[in-house]
Amino acid sequence: ALEESVRAAEALGLRVTARYHEPPRVPGDVALPFAQAVTEALNNVRCHAGTGHAYLTVTGDSGRLVVTVVDRGRGFEPGSGGGGLGLTRSVHERMRGIGGHATVDSAPGEGVSVELRWPR
Repeated sequence: ALEESVRAAEALGLRVTARYHEPPRVPGDVALPFAQAVTEALNNVRCHAGTGHAYLTVTGDSGRLVVTVVDRGRGFEPGSGGGGLGLTRSVHERMRGIGGHATVDSAPGEGVSVELRWPR
């Protein structure tokens, strides 16, 4: 499901450097919403970051699935509303809905890092 998210972003013109490091298997009812959150994070890079390149890292950490999407784009000031509805609805809410967690780190001119973890 994650590879499909990457292929979809690439089909829309985003270059994605992806690294997969022994991710754990997850239940099907978790895989789809997790991949949809990744798709939204990649779409945010494509639409808002001002860069055509994203970095995706997938790992297993003590049985947890951890996916990080990073860009080196324009970033935003946390708390300024720069996170927008896509991050709130399509990333944070999806992750909460499957018992996971999303963390967003950004600063103006420093890009954005979105970390998704399941289970929380």
